[in-house]
Amino acid sequence: PATARARWSPATAAAPKADGDGRGRHAHRCPDRRSAAAGSPSAKAAAQAAPAEITYSVAEYLRTEARTGEKHEFYNGKLKRMAGGSIPHNRIVRNILTELDGFLRQSDQFEVFGSDQKIYLPDYHYYLYPDAVVVSEAPVIAEEMAQAIINPLLIVEVLSPSSEAYDRGLKFAEYRSLPSFKEYVLVRQDAPHVISFFR
Repeated sequence: PATARARWSPATAAAPKADGDGRGRHAHRCPDRRSAAAGSPSAKAAAQAAPAEITYSVAEYLRTEARTGEKHEFYNGKLKRMAGGSIPHNRIVRNILTELDGFLRQSDQFEVFGSDQKIYLPDYHYYLYPDAVVVSEAPVIAEEMAQAIINPLLIVEVLSPSSEAYDRGLKFAEYRSLPSFKEYVLVRQDAPHVISFFR
């Protein structure tokens, strides 16, 4: 397989952080499209009739996961249900975890976690599920109830068509808000190609 390594620099564009009122900008929000018709009476009536966007507290988010048995990512009050991985995706993740565990097993300095492990990004108030995470020493938990790690050393994402642009761009910038984060590995499903960013 082809492997590329690249050092990331502070010059890389950073993700927008939480707004002044504590509400972060949602990474998956659709762009705002305005037209000349936006000011028409029919457009105003439609806007007034539109339901308010639902937001959740962390407690409500965790109860939703417990009740449904489904994983959701949490974007500052907004939930995004995690789709199940394809067979190739799951096979790649399994192989990555096996290799990481085998390589790091001789050391008690590192611990490997799979895709069921949440991480928390305090700057954005996001809870996310990477495909694989390595921490140095012991995991630091943001909240006991959430069981979300805030000190990942290495994060691995297996790319899929629906998430590749986000994983390569904005999500990478969001992950870099964590001081412990040192290496980011992206793995393609459609070709034997891996790229690693490190600092």
